[in-house]
Amino acid sequence: MKKITKTITLAFLALTVAAGTGCKKKSTAKLSLNVGKRSDSNSIDPIIDTARLENLFEKNGLEVHFTGLPKSSLLNSVAVGKIDSSYLSILYNLNLGAQGEDVILFAGTMSGGQGVLAYKGVADEVKNPKNWKGKTIAGQIGGTGEMVIKAVLNRDYGYVLDKDFKYKSFETDAETIAACSKGNTDVIIVSNNFVDSAIKQGYVYLFPLTDLEDDFVCCRQMANGTKFKNNRDAYLAWLKTVIEAYKIYKTEEKKTIDVLEKDSGQTREWLHNFIYDLDKNQRRFYSPDPNYNGVKLYYDTMIKLGYIETNRELPEFFDISLYAQALKEVIKENPNDPVYKDLWDYFLAHNNQYPDFEKKYSAKL
Repeated sequence: MKKITKTITLAFLALTVAAGTGCKKKSTAKLSLNVGKRSDSNSIDPIIDTARLENLFEKNGLEVHFTGLPKSSLLNSVAVGKIDSSYLSILYNLNLGAQGEDVILFAGTMSGGQGVLAYKGVADEVKNPKNWKGKTIAGQIGGTGEMVIKAVLNRDYGYVLDKDFKYKSFETDAETIAACSKGNTDVIIVSNNFVDSAIKQGYVYLFPLTDLEDDFVCCRQMANGTKFKNNRDAYLAWLKTVIEAYKIYKTEEKKTIDVLEKDSGQTREWLHNFIYDLDKNQRRFYSPDPNYNGVKLYYDTMIKLGYIETNRELPEFFDISLYAQALKEVIKENPNDPVYKDLWDYFLAHNNQYPDFEKKYSAKL
């Protein structure tokens, strides 16, 4: 089993933040954050990107600089305090926290977005995961799909890795499909944008991975721990803003697509399918909720399978209190808004494994 090792980069990082132009209206914001965004990917987050493009952060008194960095240095830049936060891979976020780095996970971005397919010769048999005993499964190494599959098969059916089923790991979805197309693998897990490709190569679609585990978490928001503690007002303003942008994403599809179309360069049809069509995007949905329960399942599975060795408990570097405060404040400002109340219900259902949760949070606001 490969282990994810601690890879904090000590080299100097060139972080260039644009200062703006003379014709741009000067911000009156008093709070500020420097947020890392991948420069080597055109990934879209409809909530954060809408907040950015609609200048919602500034309206909440927060000046946000988005600094582009490659994935290889982005998360380490948060850990060493070069930037304040990022929103990227849960796998590497958890690894940094497990190794004792100065980071705090404090909010979510997206969940879902992967499909389960089977080799045509066994498709009927493996529609029920109970029949995966003795089968070979494949997917991206360290991805959410891998953690969900291994955790659920053990929890729900008592199946033990390498004894009752095998798992093959590949670096990318494309490699997974290509390597397994000859029938030497029974089940594969791939991202939504590779499902059609897999079907064309002979795989049979079974179901979205969320059918196996509702608390399916992906990228999380992570802050530098020291800055998070010393600059909570800035992170609070950030969270209130993304909560408000969440409402736009949930209730105003046309506006969301209008905002993202020019910035992303994607067509309206592509954006609709990617963000809103739950069948085509494999039940992907976006939410700023931390979802401690889902992250705990992921973290516990990483430790159990030997991906990381650590004595750190997840709550040592996971905070749900600031998100709860932000959401309560937004609800207080909008007491009759059902979208925000639904977010509170989701928070209660998906974070209740956090220590002393029932003492601190209740259904009554």
